[in-house]
Amino acid sequence: MEEKELKKASPEVLKKALQEAEGELRSMRSAISANQFSQVRKVREVKKTIARIKTFLNQKISE
Repeated sequence: MEEKELKKASPEVLKKALQEAEGELRSMRSAISANQFSQVRKVREVKKTIARIKTFLNQKISE
């Protein structure tokens, strides 16, 4: 999801996106440990996406 979509999303959608991103990160980490994943930089992008989702989710909850 893009940042604009995240700002407009409801908390339920943000929670679902967070679960998907965390699952993606988990699978990447296991692939890296098995030397099956060569795009290590993608892990950094997913971690930043997770942080953005959490930020917007906390903003929505505090409103």
